[in-house]
Amino acid sequence: MWVSAFLGKRLHLAIVTFRGDAVRVIRFRKASKKEVRSYEKSKVNDDAASRPDDENPEWTLEDFREARPALEVIAEVWGPEAAEMIRRRPGRPAKADRTVNQTLRLDADVLEAYRQSGPGWQARMNQVPRDHMPGGGTVGVTA
Repeated sequence: MWVSAFLGKRLHLAIVTFRGDAVRVIRFRKASKKEVRSYEKSKVNDDAASRPDDENPEWTLEDFREARPALEVIAEVWGPEAAEMIRRRPGRPAKADRTVNQTLRLDADVLEAYRQSGPGWQARMNQVPRDHMPGGGTVGVTA
């Protein structure tokens, strides 16, 4: 979390994190001229919507300690099915017919001929050994 404050007449920036009852300072430095201008501009354009009020008070350390993950609250309010529907899963879904990264040494002219054949050359190149698989294309059968 970024925190800005004046020490004397100079604006300083700090990155802090909360650890139990303590606040740990990760980084502390003087603000650059650009950051000072940005800070001053934000204070001039300060509107009522961005200030804490009774409906949206500023969080305290106690609020941070009591905070719970959103999925936990959603599961409690709307049920675990709702939480499961919006839960993000990391990365791309696994394909049933995934490919394997394998080094295969080919003659340069063979590779260039496939590349020159246009888009989809990798799929066409993959089809050739598939058509010549031992056992008529059945995995696990050897000749």
